[in-house]
Amino acid sequence: MKQLTVSLVLVVVSAVIGLGWLINEVYHSIENDEQTGEFSFYESIGYDLASTLDNLSETNREAFLSEWQQTSELIVRLQKRVNFPIPDSLLVNFEQGNALILESEQDVSLHFYMERSQNVMTLLFIKQDTESSLMNVNLIFTLVFYIGVVIILLLWLYPLIGRLIILRSAARSFGQGNLSSRVSEGRLSYISDIEMEFNRMADRIETLIEDNKLLSRAVSHDLKTPLARLRFGIDALEEVQDSKTRYKYLDRISNDLCEMESLVDTLLRYARLDESNVELHKENIPMEEFIRSLFAVHDRADIQLEYCFDETQSWIHTDRRYVAMLFNNLMNNAIKHAHSHIRITFKKQPQGYLFLIEDDGAGIPEDQRDKVIQPFWRGDHGIKGHGMGLAIVSRIAEWLGVSLSINTSDDLGGAKVSLYFK
Repeated sequence: MKQLTVSLVLVVVSAVIGLGWLINEVYHSIENDEQTGEFSFYESIGYDLASTLDNLSETNREAFLSEWQQTSELIVRLQKRVNFPIPDSLLVNFEQGNALILESEQDVSLHFYMERSQNVMTLLFIKQDTESSLMNVNLIFTLVFYIGVVIILLLWLYPLIGRLIILRSAARSFGQGNLSSRVSEGRLSYISDIEMEFNRMADRIETLIEDNKLLSRAVSHDLKTPLARLRFGIDALEEVQDSKTRYKYLDRISNDLCEMESLVDTLLRYARLDESNVELHKENIPMEEFIRSLFAVHDRADIQLEYCFDETQSWIHTDRRYVAMLFNNLMNNAIKHAHSHIRITFKKQPQGYLFLIEDDGAGIPEDQRDKVIQPFWRGDHGIKGHGMGLAIVSRIAEWLGVSLSINTSDDLGGAKVSLYFK
């Protein structure tokens, strides 16, 4: 919304100020052109008339003026130069032959110096009524201003309306059950943050629905087997009298109950990771010390744990509980698949920290790396478990803002899981 607000303010301010300034300049230019054109016409007449009168004798000059007053609406007067006061600042230009223009509210007078006869000719004319024409021009420019602002706003709104139509279509398609519907990213979009949030929401909903389907299928499959064995064991107990055989069936029933309890506990732990109200309690953690103490319980004689840390202690600001859950699930997964060697690496990167856990097991095929982070996916390696380890890792990594990637270890040959802390 910030981009939308800023662009709207810039468009409105630019349209009002820029268009207003442009129209104001054009209006004043037209007004000045009208006045300049009007004065130029009378000034040209005045120059010719003053030149003619200056070359006439006094008798002919009076006769000419008498005839002029009878045939022309322009008032022409003559007076001696000594009787015409003029400021010193205008004297030089005036005596060089330039017209002196004096303007009042009703009329305009043009004064011309006649050097030969030492007279000053005054040409007087009444101002034309240009107020109405200027008002019409003012009205036209006012309409142009408002129309221009509307056009600029419409040009700004056009791509916004287009993006909103696309967003509405994607939302409608998503609501009709097309969970893969997304808003295409536009190069110029005022609502790119809203589009990103919609796509993120759609991804989240699609993931939750897919997880729900997987959980439903997995629970229906994984619970049916122990429940069937429990029913068979209970029925068998009713018919068996031998105490040794009864203990054998009771032991099997206990194992089935433990398996069901483990499955329910795993489901509950995974379901908690989907809760949106879980709060992260972040703190500064010394990672080398934290990793060693966390993995100390996994120290086994048949598996070598190799640690590769930087020389200096590294600290990250994150939630201790969820990082511990993250690392423990990775270690449990590595122990299941490793033959004899697991390497744990934590080192500083230019813009964050990198955690690696590698093993010398069979590794994860490239075409299965996107599937192993799905709940209840076990693959074809035959290892027992619920298939939730890496699914939990993926979900916690998403919560903590940690980048997760799965590759093949160059040195050990097995799986290499990378976590990048920013």
